[in-house]
Amino acid sequence: MSTKPRQATRGARTKVLEAQLYEPVFSLPLFRDQMVSVTREVAFYRKRVDLVWLTARGDLVAVELKVRDWKRVLWQASINQLFADFSYVAVWHRALKFLDLMLLKQRGIGVIVIQENGARTVRRASRSPLLRTVHREAVLEALAPTNGAATLEAVS
Repeated sequence: MSTKPRQATRGARTKVLEAQLYEPVFSLPLFRDQMVSVTREVAFYRKRVDLVWLTARGDLVAVELKVRDWKRVLWQASINQLFADFSYVAVWHRALKFLDLMLLKQRGIGVIVIQENGARTVRRASRSPLLRTVHREAVLEALAPTNGAATLEAVS
């Protein structure tokens, strides 16, 4: 299986689709050997988390994938810190220049950049200082294989 994102051509412009960013993230050595259970599009309140997995050590990792609409990624990744031990943003290389890397670093959010030839980690995430047990347990329950599709309704 190739780790190179295929590009959809639209007129003279080449367009990369967000769904094509999953595979390069999976291929990163930082994550590849840690994944125990992986789920795409996990509903968390009013948003969907692009990628969530449980590691062999019991940590939850969340990744927000972005080709465009990169302005929302800081908010999304920050919200993910409520349930995830580690939160990352993965962006198409052309969007990297728009990210506030210092702010992401201050928040402990990791950064992954994806290019035609694969992905690389620009900055590893720090353990979340915002983690809340009630949210973590709800996401773990949503990831349980017996529940089928991973969804999470509001928790009181």
